[in-house]
Amino acid sequence: MPPARPIRTILAASALVAALLVHPAPASAAPVAPLSVDDAPALVDRLGPDSTAGFYLESGTERVIVNVTTDAAEQEVLAAGGLAKRVTYSMAHLQSIRSRLRATPPIPGTTVGVYEITNEVIVEADSTVSEAKVAGLAAIAGEYGGAMRVERIAGALTLHIGGGNYIVGNTNIPGYRPSCSLGFNVRSKSDNDSLYFLTAGHCTGHPDYSFISDEWYTASGTYIGYRVGGAINQTNGFDFGLVRHYNANLDKPGVVLRHDTGAQIDITHSRGPGLGEWVCNSGHKSGYRCGNVIGMGLDVTYGNGWVLKDVS
Repeated sequence: MPPARPIRTILAASALVAALLVHPAPASAAPVAPLSVDDAPALVDRLGPDSTAGFYLESGTERVIVNVTTDAAEQEVLAAGGLAKRVTYSMAHLQSIRSRLRATPPIPGTTVGVYEITNEVIVEADSTVSEAKVAGLAAIAGEYGGAMRVERIAGALTLHIGGGNYIVGNTNIPGYRPSCSLGFNVRSKSDNDSLYFLTAGHCTGHPDYSFISDEWYTASGTYIGYRVGGAINQTNGFDFGLVRHYNANLDKPGVVLRHDTGAQIDITHSRGPGLGEWVCNSGHKSGYRCGNVIGMGLDVTYGNGWVLKDVS
């Protein structure tokens, strides 16, 4: 008579099969929608500056990557559909370095910013900054290890205009007419018949030269309109000018001229760029250039000592 153990094994296996057939595995959870660049700021704010260090877009896929410093934050980012990257330094730590630098006298020819993609504070020094000044900045960086870095950049920091078509302004200074690029045409939310264009604030009003440019013209001298708001402001970080169209004979399309091909790019909406995102610039001085956003919210000290600070 054969031993009983194999029979019991077969019966147990049969019972297991029956159980699997009667009780199917639960359905897998529905996939989580990818975290959007619009929802990422609220998530980062909720997790806090001690657990995160900003976010940016992954090159190629444009998936949102959130820098995290804790396991709990990592799990929340994944649950929200984002990609979590474990980093060494929290935003609280990086901002404390920036605050220290802001408390020191600004050095003309430098920029200071928190770079989320590389998880560090970077100070850029242009060709006008002395070696002694750079050495002083490097000494501060040495106190923070890999959280701060100083690097040289070619040339000198200057204010310039980006955008589309060439425009010229009249100012309160005899003989001085700033040339700029029109950003793009916009309309009032409260009155669709009120048309304007945006340009740089350091073109419509510049505190360094104490001028206001109220009247604006095309390159051929045709009148466009008059300034109604905006200027460059060191205190609040603004750098925009708003000009109201006041010439019914001028066409005002919602396009930007692409200076390399002459094509017209239709502008359908606007928003701030995301770190890592591919963006393009088109202006009569700068031409047409594209690249990935590698840093935002920088404090810039120009060669004349004039400072523009980020207030975001």
